[in-house]
Amino acid sequence: MITTRVRWIWIAFILLIGLNLILMAVLFLNHLKENSSSEDSPKRFNRREWRGRGLNPERVEIILREKVNFSEEQLQAFRKERESHFKKIKELRDLIHENRSLLYQLISNEEPIEPDKIDSVITVISGYEAKIDKANVEHFQAISSLCKPEQKREFRFFLKEMSRALMPPRPPGGFGGPP
Repeated sequence: MITTRVRWIWIAFILLIGLNLILMAVLFLNHLKENSSSEDSPKRFNRREWRGRGLNPERVEIILREKVNFSEEQLQAFRKERESHFKKIKELRDLIHENRSLLYQLISNEEPIEPDKIDSVITVISGYEAKIDKANVEHFQAISSLCKPEQKREFRFFLKEMSRALMPPRPPGGFGGPP
């Protein structure tokens, strides 16, 4: 006769096997669900598409065409918007460059540095940088307005993935400086 102790060990063993099978089934089904490309879920963007290569206009067009499903008319409008945006950004960057050159000229002079002049040039530079940020936001809003309602979710996902992938890496130990 099997003792009570052995019987409990067998029951526990069978329960553990059953729980393992259930856990494996749940994990497998979750994996299938995540990798399915249903119409309701955003298309996954491969982070390797971004890493180390920057974000050139041709790659953006490919992503807008393949992942967001932009039509040729939408791509034409996007190209016009992009060209206008690049022109505006170039002008602002040129102004920043000129003012930074002025700033370093002021610093490199042998004359005493006037803090008010330095502060005013820095204020001008930061104003131009704020205009670049504003222009970027307006640019993405303009592109979003090109999207059809069914494309907006994909486009938002694209922006989220792009911003995450293109953010500079955090320094070791965080932003607080050396440990």
